[in-house]
Amino acid sequence: MLRVSDLEVDLGRREVRRGGIALPLRPKEFALLQLLAERAGQVVARGDIIASCWGEGQEPASNAEEVLIAALRRKLGAPPLLHTVRGAGYRLDERDDATA
Repeated sequence: MLRVSDLEVDLGRREVRRGGIALPLRPKEFALLQLLAERAGQVVARGDIIASCWGEGQEPASNAEEVLIAALRRKLGAPPLLHTVRGAGYRLDERDDATA
């Protein structure tokens, strides 16, 4: 079980809850959230996201990563936990500053 704020990611059951409410995620959304939760508080680079969600040596459509991030943000709701760190990647945590 991985926890970030009120978000719980149950790896064994492949279930996600935010504030006790189950969130239905697609396989790639779950893979992305798992990667981000395992590295909570750290910046995860685009290359790491692509390798984790699509596999090594695969290149998704040009905006597939952004679409996946946007879908996950919508499902996670407010307050935001998924932050863009401009020029570096994405970070999952409670802080809303982009400098960490």
